[in-house]
Amino acid sequence: MKKEVAAQVVDLFLEFGARLDQSVSLVQHASSESEYNTYRRSVGKVMGNMLLDVMNPIFEAYPDLKPEELVGIPNETRQTRMASPDRRTIHSKVKRAMRQTANLALLFLQWALCFNGLLLIMVASNTYVMESRLIPVLPQVAETADTYVAPVFQRLMVGIATGLVSVGLSAVLYYLRRSRVCGPWCWLRRPADPRGTAT
Repeated sequence: MKKEVAAQVVDLFLEFGARLDQSVSLVQHASSESEYNTYRRSVGKVMGNMLLDVMNPIFEAYPDLKPEELVGIPNETRQTRMASPDRRTIHSKVKRAMRQTANLALLFLQWALCFNGLLLIMVASNTYVMESRLIPVLPQVAETADTYVAPVFQRLMVGIATGLVSVGLSAVLYYLRRSRVCGPWCWLRRPADPRGTAT
């Protein structure tokens, strides 16, 4: 492209960008907030595509055609952006990896607590049955001798209560991992898919 033609193209696109910017101001005062945000994002995508696909390649070929208001912006094209991800992309990948790691850690802890609780309940019940059958067949002791009565029922209740607490904690972790309303734990939840259902 000749420099004269490139200069005309730059002038046309700068005028077009200014008109798009004015349209955003018009929509802001004549629409709802959601409509305004949608329109502003759409215009931003159009202007970003203009800069990446049309303007920056021209500025790379003819640096002196770059206007003063764009001097601080690098001449980045779509190819260079795809080849070198920006800091936000890297931050997003790191955050996604941290979320997946935390989610796996909570998943492991959730099932460990669940199995531990069920095991405690089974052991307590089995111990109660065995001791209940064993105590009646033990040899009788003299009435004057010191006696010890094994707290069979108490051990059963403690085992069942501890097991239920462990299972309850696993249920709480499941809620924190899946719920949309989880306070400061929301960053551990998987992101929702575009259809609005949790993944």
